Amino acid sequence: GVEREFMRTIATTGNEIDVEAMLPDDHGTVNYMITSSGYTVLENVAVDANGKLVFDTKTSAAAASDTITVKVEMQNYTDVTLTVSVILNDKTPQEITGVSAVSGLIYNGNAQQGYTGTPTSEKYTGAYEITYTGRSNTYNSSVAPTNAGDYTVTFKIPDSDLYYSGNVSVNFTIGKAQATVTADDKTAYVGDRMPSLTYAVEGLIGNDTISVELSCNANMNRAGETPIIVTATDPNGNYEITTVNGILTVKNYIY
Repeated sequence: GVEREFMRTIATTGNEIDVEAMLPDDHGTVNYMITSSGYTVLENVAVDANGKLVFDTKTSAAAASDTITVKVEMQNYTDVTLTVSVILNDKTPQEITGVSAVSGLIYNGNAQQGYTGTPTSEKYTGAYEITYTGRSNTYNSSVAPTNAGDYTVTFKIPDSDLYYSGNVSVNFTIGKAQATVTADDKTAYVGDRMPSLTYAVEGLIGNDTISVELSCNANMNRAGETPIIVTATDPNGNYEITTVNGILTVKNYIY
């Protein structure tokens, strides 16, 4: 066929340009070749299989510019060079409002988001990245925490947004639940073996467990009362534990 010439000028934003859509409909077979290099703020510059020019900006890049040149070889038109001027502007900071901490939270075995409201800003309308970090532990997740502790939830405009930046943090605390461990009172007679020491627990949630130890240094050869000492710990730190000691009473036999 007869080769023809064409010219297009466009202005666009973002990090993707549909080169294929800019070409004449009857371009025939087409081949793309990136002819530029040595970029200051760009990386991963390529034309994909769909004819779209794509590129990334370097994470550490400040406001600057780069130029991409693409040689386009078409079956029915003369070869052309596409010149793309990429201007990297500073993102516009956004103040994020609309969220506040929830107070009085107590461990209940479920995840607790720790805030009320919805994050919002003047111009940014997309989704926010939400991250939870522990101030009294090593928690770091996008999922709200369950265990008792001091936490910070951060709302952030994603780095992938081309125009806006911003974040805000809210501190909250999940307090410990109350649990009580009570040693059972025991009775024995002089000369008996030490009875098995037992206890009861109140306040645990779901299938939670705590560590409990009972001790008693009674002299089983003498009548009297000896305390049964309770020592209890929670390895997960979710309970404020109250302990109630018991009494072992050793009696004389009555004949």
